[in-house]
Order: sequence, then structure tokens, then C-alpha cells
Amino acid sequence: MKKITKRDVRIALSGWYPQLEVDANLQHYFQAPMTSYPNLLDPSGPPITYPATTNQTSSGLFMANQAIFQQ
Repeated sequence: MKKITKRDVRIALSGWYPQLEVDANLQHYFQAPMTSYPNLLDPSGPPITYPATTNQTSSGLFMANQAIFQQ
């Protein structure tokens, strides 16, 4: 019973320790999606197409927080 109580206290206090979070995202398009726009210089001609995004995008996130006061 004493071991269980100590473990429960440690679990309850763990929220007060610094919390770290790391997250990363990498996205690769084999073929980038295309966007079509009307050709304003030649309205009767074919639309102009451009890639809607780059082939690779990435992002990273690092967060650290700690409870200072809780009421």
C-alpha cells in the first residue's frame, strides 16, 4: 500500500516538472497540384497553369513549459 501511495504522489507531482514537446512534419508531393488561371492577355487562349505549392514542405516545433502556479 505504501508503494502504491508513493507512486500516486509521484504521478501527481509529474505535472509540475518541465514538459518538453518536439514535433516535425515533412511532406513530399510526387506531382505538385496545379492551379489554372485565365490568361488575361489572351482571353481566347488556353488558361495559364502554375504549381499550387512546392514539391517539399517541412516544419518543426519545439515547446517547453512548466507550471509555476496552480490554484
